Amino acid sequence: MNLIPVFTAIISVILGHALEMSQMLGGLMTIAGMLLIAIKRKQESQISAPVAQQLGLKETI
Repeated sequence: MNLIPVFTAIISVILGHALEMSQMLGGLMTIAGMLLIAIKRKQESQISAPVAQQLGLKETI
């Protein structure tokens, strides 16, 4: 859902429309936010895995 505006901008460029600076910055901010969330989730899963093993629980990721 978060990437719909980014793909819409890509399609509009393909169709020959020009992008404004604000649209490019918005797309970059969207992609950067998604990357930060992915990194945070990966770090949380790496931290929680040893704790789950110590408690004898299955890892559910």
